[in-house]
Amino acid sequence: VKLAESDSLEAHVVRRYVNMIQKERGELHGRMLPIRAEDLKALGRFFERDEAAMEIKLAELGLHY
Repeated sequence: VKLAESDSLEAHVVRRYVNMIQKERGELHGRMLPIRAEDLKALGRFFERDEAAMEIKLAELGLHY
């Protein structure tokens, strides 16, 4: 996952989530992190969106995965 620069609250929350799962998965070497289906579900629950809507929101936030 590559995050675009953004000051929005949603982007901040996603950035923190991505940093957390990078550490958990031991994928600290690069700037890219695969977003799994369970990641979309977890983020979607937080933002009250289904997976499809969460994918759209991530794209709006400048995430590329």
